[in-house]
Amino acid sequence: MSDQAIVSIVTTLIAVLGTLAGVQVTIRAGQRAEKRKVVRDKLEDIYTLVNQVSMWAAYQHEELWNLYVYLPDDGPPTSHKSRPSCPTGRLEVLIRLYLPSLRKISQELSKSVLKLKTVRGNFLERYEDEADINDNFLYENDRFKTVVHEAYKEFEEAHAKLLSSLDELAKKI
Repeated sequence: MSDQAIVSIVTTLIAVLGTLAGVQVTIRAGQRAEKRKVVRDKLEDIYTLVNQVSMWAAYQHEELWNLYVYLPDDGPPTSHKSRPSCPTGRLEVLIRLYLPSLRKISQELSKSVLKLKTVRGNFLERYEDEADINDNFLYENDRFKTVVHEAYKEFEEAHAKLLSSLDELAKKI
């Protein structure tokens, strides 16, 4: 074989390998871009769910405060607002699938939500057990105020922590 044929074969091989490498780089860049797009979309869904949980917590806090203020007299006023949903389950699933680094923080939020949910039930259960309102009730009512405050503060801290982490991730994507 002549030198010119060897040079031609080598040149053709280099061109083919270069083309294959270029195709591979393009495919990987497209896959990364698609993955970022999916994560960005899910991040938007997660922000929406976090906002819904926050609206639920604000409603719950108002409802709990009304129990504290009005229950000793006439019972809580009827709210004309519709109760927002609390989609912590869906929020947990999306975070586990798309942002697993935030799993611990989202679990803190879910734990604080559960605490808010149980505060009301525990108080009403206790209130129903006491058919008449006595001096002991006033002590329990003040204790309830403290528990509500602590539960909502715990929620606000977990909520702020999750939003801060989401903001940091959004900047990277």
